[in-house]
Order: sequence, then structure tokens, then C-alpha cells
Amino acid sequence: MPEFSRRKLMGGVLAGGAASIFAASASAANSVSPTVTPSSTYIDVTTFGAKGDGITDDTNAIQAAIDSVVTIGNHRQKVSVFMPPGIYCCKRLNMVSNAALIGIPGFDYESPGGTIIKLIDSNSSTSPCLIDITNTRGVTLQGLSLDGSISQGGSAIHGIMRNDATPGGLSGLENSTRIDNCQIGDFSGDGLHIVNGWCWSLRHSYVFNNAGHGINYCGWDAFILDNWLSNNGGCGFAATGQNNSAVTFTANRVEWNHQHGMLIAKSAAFYTITGNYFDYSYLCGIAAVTATSDPQPVEQVTITGNFFYRSGHVGAASNSVDSSHIKLMGCCGVTCVGNTCRVGDDTGNLTGTLGPCYGIYYENLTDCVIMGNALHKGALKYLLSGRGGSNNAVANNQGSLFAK
Repeated sequence: MPEFSRRKLMGGVLAGGAASIFAASASAANSVSPTVTPSSTYIDVTTFGAKGDGITDDTNAIQAAIDSVVTIGNHRQKVSVFMPPGIYCCKRLNMVSNAALIGIPGFDYESPGGTIIKLIDSNSSTSPCLIDITNTRGVTLQGLSLDGSISQGGSAIHGIMRNDATPGGLSGLENSTRIDNCQIGDFSGDGLHIVNGWCWSLRHSYVFNNAGHGINYCGWDAFILDNWLSNNGGCGFAATGQNNSAVTFTANRVEWNHQHGMLIAKSAAFYTITGNYFDYSYLCGIAAVTATSDPQPVEQVTITGNFFYRSGHVGAASNSVDSSHIKLMGCCGVTCVGNTCRVGDDTGNLTGTLGPCYGIYYENLTDCVIMGNALHKGALKYLLSGRGGSNNAVANNQGSLFAK
């Protein structure tokens, strides 16, 4: 069985600085034909004919570069496929195991930049996503700006997709996927659509303006660290598939998403949600909900040290429990401690429609702790409101209602 190391997962695959990257790129671009040998650890898409001029369909050239990894890679040798800055027009790209697709990040808050891969196929049958990592292991995506061109009118096309039929896909092992320093935006589906993801990370990335969820997730052992999940049509993060567990969600900014900032459902367990900023969620900042049809409850979730601002004032009715900073329903073993909550509006100066109605709403909890949260001007009508459940500790949550 191939050896797996979490340390290797979090480590880099591309050694050397930008100078050596560009030097290698220039050399590869001047080659007459691709040079791929069993000792290769670095190849350049321009060697395979990719133009990056914003006009040429570069799908076949980039796919050829990715496919060449199969002939030179193994479970201990990772191969980097480099994409110099440019606009690469593409249909779906299918990653292979042990390949790293590497670009130069140059995007900003409003637009793509650097190494841009632009979707040119609006048919979800031929391009259900731009980058497909289904049934792969050991894939790295780094420094890429993925442009979904949502205005093309396609439906449910995702930015990055894993759709494994079973945990571990074809290998039956951890996926070991790493996504770093990427921008993923303007897709008609989800930014990331992950089914049966197992041991993967998303770091330092910007997932924005997708018609679906920023991250739509089903799986285990996810490390989601220091990202910006903004203005997605669904939730910033949604775990709604059966069985989601062992998620570390830390230091993310989750804002302006048109449903919940974060939705945890469907037998989810073992979440650590720490040190995040939740702003302008159309519904709840965080909703952890066990539906009556779920076979197991949402359980063992830690929510601590987060800031919640102006939740639920756009998409929820004024008296709805969806107008809450935090909503916990049917959960077991949840710790909600040391969070800060504040009323706000869309103008930022408290002259518009304010929200939320509830600070923290809870219902039918078991063995949960809600303590030490600060709700200074934290809600419009109820700082805390709850009913049902057993063996819970709810105390020392200090605050005041907001009044104009």
C-alpha cells in the first residue's frame, strides 16, 4: 500500500523561487517538442502547444501535458505541470494522480489575473466542471485563477469537482488533494463540488460569485484554512451530503453569501470552527441542523472565537429563526463558546434594514454547551432563545439588544 503522510500533504511540491520557474518556462517554450523522461519532475504546458492568448482553445494542449504525468509519475514522485501567466481558454480538464498544476497567482478582489484558466464550454454534459479531480490521488492545484464565465448561460458547471462513487475513489485511499492560492469564481454551479473527499486542503484561496455554494462538501478530513468565501448564490460552505466529518475550518472570511454562511447537516460530526469572520450572511451565519429524516444527529462540533456581523437581515423573514447569527437544531455534543455577535445592515451605518432577529437560537439539543458568548447589541429581539433538549449548559452569555 502506498505510504501516506499528512506532513507531505501540507508540504510544497514545487521547489525553487519565481526566477527559476520563469527560466525553466522560457527554456521549455523554446523546445521544438515535449521532452518527457522518467526522471522529469517539471513540464511546461507551452511545450505542448498551449498559447495562453485568451483566444486559442488550449484544452488539448494542457490535457496532453497533464496526461504525460502518467508516464513519469509514481506514488512517491510528484510531477509539476507549469502554466505561465496568460489566459488559457479551456473546456473540462481531467487531472491525473500525482500531478501538480501550478501557475502564478495574480488575481485581486474583483477580477482574475496571473495564470487564468477560462471556461469556454457552457454545456454541463461535456463540461460539468472546469477542473475534474475525480478518482485522483495526490493532486495539487496552486496559483490558478479559474474563471467560470457564468454569463455564458450554462447551468450547474462547477469550478473544481470531485465526484468519487466511494470513499477513496478507485484507490480506496486518502485523496491527498491540495488547493492553494487559487481564485475560483463565476461558475454556474459550485466553486468546489466535493463528493467523497478524503483528507484534502483548501488554503489561501478566494471562492466567489458562484451561482451555487462556495464549497459543497461531502467527505472526511478537510483542512479549510485562511480563505475568502464571498458572494456565492448558495452557502459559503455547505455540508449537506450524507456523512461529513473531521473538518477544520479556521481563519476564513465568509461573507455576502445568499444562504447560510455555513450550513452543517446530514449526520455531520467532528467539526472545529475557530477564528472565522462571518459577515452579511443572507440567512444564518452558522446553521447546524439535524433534520428529522437524518439517521444520525449533527454532533461534536466546536464553534469558538468567531465573529458574526449582520446575519440574516436580507434573506430571512424578520421573525424567522433563519434570522440568527447561530442556529443549532437537533445537535449533540456542540460547544458554542467565546463568540462575538453584532447587529448590522447593508449600509454599514445602521440606517438600512437591520438583522438578525435572534443572536443564538437552539432547539432540541443534547449534551451541549453555550457559554461565554458576547452579544453587545447582538440581536434585535432575542439574544438567546431555545427550547427542548436535555443536559445542556447555557450560561454567562452577556449582551444587549440593539435599539435605534
